[in-house]
Amino acid sequence: MMRRSAMNVDAAAIDVRRAGGYLGGFSAGTGRNMHRAEAGKMDNVVMWLATGLGTGLSPWASGTVGSLLGLPLAWWLLGRTRRAQVAVTLVLLLAAVPVCHLAEQSLGAKDDGRIVLDEIVAFPVAVLGQTAARQPWVMASAFVVYRLFDATKPPPIHLAELVPGGAGIVLDDVLAALVSWLVVAGGLILWRRRQAS
Repeated sequence: MMRRSAMNVDAAAIDVRRAGGYLGGFSAGTGRNMHRAEAGKMDNVVMWLATGLGTGLSPWASGTVGSLLGLPLAWWLLGRTRRAQVAVTLVLLLAAVPVCHLAEQSLGAKDDGRIVLDEIVAFPVAVLGQTAARQPWVMASAFVVYRLFDATKPPPIHLAELVPGGAGIVLDDVLAALVSWLVVAGGLILWRRRQAS
């Protein structure tokens, strides 16, 4: 009788240990699945931002279509003080670097055309501090000039492509925007002189 109860206790202990092992494995598996799900959500957010809320997935001229989101951003920024314009633009550009870097790794192609966040956050640089750009024709002109420089990447803009990762993705657009700023500023000076004469 004692032997049977001792055997039953041993068998029960083995069952508890087995159950504990299964539960431990289950909880570990659940943790891994939860980690994968969180990583998947993070990838989705990164791609959503990097593709400009999906505008970069346009089958034609994805860079130009994505850049259109930079227009309302630039318009809004021009209503702020110059210091605020510079501060917000810098924050957006710095935030875009890791997002573009992660998106590039996910897509597996250097500066993939679907990544347009860089174009969106860099465009305001083309009109930074130029309040005249709140006039639709000036903003539209700045946009056309910016897209021209960003698409053709003349020297020295093309050198930014040598910089790896997200920094290179954002840098070429910033350079295109800076050159565009010079063109727009020069054009506005000429236009004002003509108006004055």
